[in-house]
Amino acid sequence: MEDVETSYWISGDIYGYPTRYGLHNRWSAIEVLKLAVDYLNRSCLSPDDCSMVEYLMAMASLSPSTAGQISTLTFAQNCVIHTKVLERDRPYLERPYIHSAKTVR
Repeated sequence: MEDVETSYWISGDIYGYPTRYGLHNRWSAIEVLKLAVDYLNRSCLSPDDCSMVEYLMAMASLSPSTAGQISTLTFAQNCVIHTKVLERDRPYLERPYIHSAKTVR
């Protein structure tokens, strides 16, 4: 994805669409993709934190099924590179919370 600098624009427009975002605006593409990073790492989150991420994703219209298709997200200047999850890698992404009481010794 390119032209993600518009996520930081406080005013302006691109292709006829207004951009009124700015740093940490919850509706910008960058902030929504940060939620996708959190969801990608959901096996490292407590169940409560995972629920919070899923709630915030729903508020941003990002479904778990869509975010669940992402294997990697790389942020760079003015772009974000993503790769789709391969079915052979899905078991690693779908594992339960890795620090649950069952795994602590």
